[in-house]
Amino acid sequence: MVPLDGIVGSERVLEQATTLALASNASVLLVADPPPPLLEQEIRAQEEMKLADYLEDRAEQLRSSTSLTVQTAFTDGDPEAFIEHLQEQYRQQLLIVTTRHQAEHKVMRFLHQSNVPVLFVA
Repeated sequence: MVPLDGIVGSERVLEQATTLALASNASVLLVADPPPPLLEQEIRAQEEMKLADYLEDRAEQLRSSTSLTVQTAFTDGDPEAFIEHLQEQYRQQLLIVTTRHQAEHKVMRFLHQSNVPVLFVA
């Protein structure tokens, strides 16, 4: 599972996740947070479409350049609950995470409680 939001750090994480997935014959799940709910509905819908297109473009690039199975998903605005759901449903073997500085404390608190190995890329 690789969180992507278009920032340089997330692209760096994708490179590392691709290398690990290829070495272990694993699949990759690209995820993103939806736009903030406070945005006007029309603007939010446009941002969601842009983000969905971005995720699918990155997934298609990865599929075409490797033999990996790549899927995309949105977190529904609550990354912590989303990760817990994925771990219950798919039994993820490795979580690769990057985050913006302002969210680092919350993410680190959650990751300390995780029972899955985590590669944190700052």
